Amino acid sequence: QAGYLVWDPWLEIAARFDSFELDDGVDDFNDRWSAGGVASVFFLRNRVKLQLEYAHHQEWAEPQIENDSFVIQLQGRF
Repeated sequence: QAGYLVWDPWLEIAARFDSFELDDGVDDFNDRWSAGGVASVFFLRNRVKLQLEYAHHQEWAEPQIENDSFVIQLQGRF
């Protein structure tokens, strides 16, 4: 993951990549890679964070499964 604080202290963007291969000797949909982007907006001196994430998931083996994801997350701390 690599990120950059674009507009200090309000907006951060990041890119993510991961790869997962279960070493079970079987090529199946559990073996995959993912790439995505994240934007985080901070409010109230970083006590509230709104995060938007899109991720593309790709399996190594057939059949390919349509399972990209878009996540909206709201986090608060006290």
